[in-house]
Formats: sequence, structure tokens, C-alpha cells
Amino acid sequence: MCFGPTSLGRGPLNILCEMAEPIDWEAARLTTGSTATRDGTFFRIAERIIVSLSETTVWRPTGPLTRWRAATMLESLSGLAGEVRMRPARGGLQALIPVLTVNVGASPRGVCVTSPLLRMAMRGIEPLAAWLETRLAHPVESRPAPTPAIDALIGLGPGLTPSGDDFLGGILVTLHHLGIPDVAGDLAREVLARAEQRTNGISHAHLAAAANGEGLEPLIRSLKSQRARSAKTGTLSVRRRCDRTHVGLDALAGVAFAAATVARVRAAHEVTGVAV
Repeated sequence: MCFGPTSLGRGPLNILCEMAEPIDWEAARLTTGSTATRDGTFFRIAERIIVSLSETTVWRPTGPLTRWRAATMLESLSGLAGEVRMRPARGGLQALIPVLTVNVGASPRGVCVTSPLLRMAMRGIEPLAAWLETRLAHPVESRPAPTPAIDALIGLGPGLTPSGDDFLGGILVTLHHLGIPDVAGDLAREVLARAEQRTNGISHAHLAAAANGEGLEPLIRSLKSQRARSAKTGTLSVRRRCDRTHVGLDALAGVAFAAATVARVRAAHEVTGVAV
């Protein structure tokens, strides 16, 4: 679990507290191995930080989208891609968002040339895109997710939760909230099995939550906004909210990738009258 100020944002592992910002951790004398105890009323950390549990409320993400249109989703994602192109790069996988909102296999890869991180990420994303499209187009055929693609992403990049981990978490949350839990389950089994050895314990905990469709609130809202009257406006406002609450653009890139892939497959099947 992660204790933090309210600006941290609601999520499955976050406990939000009224506390001063910024927090002077050095003055608090917290170190690796500091004790943490609870008695049902208070949570004590190193006997220096005491958090009252008496007035806590539990946040849970809402259920999956029951009705959404592929055309609206793709329009909204196009607006998101346009905004990202106009903003300065902030590292991580941000620059991939415009690429991931179109057909990944047909996308120009020039965006990746100057960044080793993006080139390495695409080595996992491209085969993952092919698997996801095939899995969605043929739902009765359960195919295991490609482990080389997952290995290329887990543990990749900077951060306490690495960029590649956040990307995969964004995909898992999106598949759940678009109402495709079986596909999410196929991917989650491989991701969690590989993550045990290839990433840290904190990131593994976040991936385990994402495997159940549980993610930070701004990510969930980014999907709900697709039903807004103005899809473009809805996505842009969510993009700014994600920046402000430390969700990070790596997870949002995973959301964009999964949402665009599902929407493209659904749009193709809407033409033929087949449900996806």
C-alpha cells in the first residue's frame, strides 16, 4: 500500500491522508525496514507517522462500459494524439501515443529512431498488437499472449514502476473496462508470471491490481470520457488530469493502445454485423 497526500489520487493501493506537502522524509527518519503496525484505529509507521483509520472511506472503480461506439472512441483517441504531438516530450513512452492510436503494424517508426527506450518498447508492442488483434477477431480461440513481447516490456524504462510495466497495466485495465475480461485474463496470466522475476515488488503489486481491472482513478476516467458528447474535449481534459495526479503517460499510452486496437476490431466487425 502507498500512503500519500490527497493529490496522489485514488487507486487500489493508495491510502490518502491529510498531510503536509512536500513531505520531509529525511526529517521523518523513515528507512527501509522501518516498522509498520495497525490496531484497527490507527496505522503507525516507525512510530513517527500516525494515520487515523476512523473516518476512512473505500473507493472502488465503477464497472465496465456497457455501451460505447468504436467511431467515438477512435475520434477521442485522435484528439489525444493531436495534443500529445503539440506538447514537449517528457520522457517515457509519451511519444508513442500518436503511433499507438493508429494501426501499429502500419505505423511509421521514425518516432522511435532517436530513442533507444522507444525502439525497445516497440519490439514488444508490435507482436503484442498482432496477438491482441487476432485474439479479438477470433474470440473463441484462446491463444496465449506472446511471452517474448511481454519480456521486452516488463521492467523496461525509468521509474519505481517502470514504463513498460505501467504500459501493460494500462492495457489490462482498459480490456477489463471495455468488457473483455477473458482477453485481459489471457494477458494477465503471462504478465504476472513473468513479472515475478523481471520487476520489483511494488510494480508487481500494481500489475496484480490491473489484472483485476483496478487502476488509478484518472485512468478509469479516461475510458469513461469516451462517452462524452465531445469525445475530443473529454479526452483532452482527462489527459491534463492524468498529468496532475501522477498517473503518468506510460499507463495512458497503454490505455490508448488497447482502446484503439479494440475499437478498430469492433469497427471492422460492425460492418460485417459480427459482435466483438
